[in-house]
Amino acid sequence: MKKRNLIIVFALAVVLMVGMSSQIEGASLNQAMEYFNNAEYENAASVFSDLIDEGEESWQAYYFAGLSYNNIGQPETAIPYFENAYELRPDDYRTVVNYTRALYRSEAYETAYEILTDFDGDILDTQYHNLLGLIYSSKGELESSEAAYLEGIEYGDNPYLYNNLGLLLLEDGRYEEAVEYLGEAVALEPGEAYIYNNYGLALLNTGAEAEAVEAFEAALEIDPDFTRAENNLNRIQGE
Repeated sequence: MKKRNLIIVFALAVVLMVGMSSQIEGASLNQAMEYFNNAEYENAASVFSDLIDEGEESWQAYYFAGLSYNNIGQPETAIPYFENAYELRPDDYRTVVNYTRALYRSEAYETAYEILTDFDGDILDTQYHNLLGLIYSSKGELESSEAAYLEGIEYGDNPYLYNNLGLLLLEDGRYEEAVEYLGEAVALEPGEAYIYNNYGLALLNTGAEAEAVEAFEAALEIDPDFTRAENNLNRIQGE
């Protein structure tokens, strides 16, 4: 009888220990998510990677580890985490887009293209076409890049898509069209200095010098240390 009681007590102890372990592990994952949601990405990346090293193999851990490293400017470190998340959920649009973004930032253009174009779900999203346009552009396929941007515009207003299309047209010498799209980008996102700078360059190439000055000054008002805008302004003013 005593031996049986001891076995029961031991079994209960094991159950309690497993329950406690699960709670601790869950709390750690929750802590990592709390860091992420508070934009404390370095802390989030550290906790997620520690959890994975300790055996956590959930999509959530892999995906948010990748996203955390992406957000602190370490796309090469993010890629293996996104790769594991992608293996677990290849049809998850968020995983596909952010995995592709990390690959693009790491200049792995062919792999980025394969991952993005293999996705066969519904794509009613500007960021998909913006990424596709960037990848085509990086591969030197400018006509395909322009087509991707134009198709993306049909799905909604994305200032970065307008900016990238405008920049493509600017580099192609189609200045009037560049002014149109970059002007739209500025209207949609007036807080980005580099978009104002691109807009100013397009205006300058159409001969609209006064408007270009205003655009460069707007860029410097947003970011006083933005050297490119300062150089462009000094060039106009002969300084």
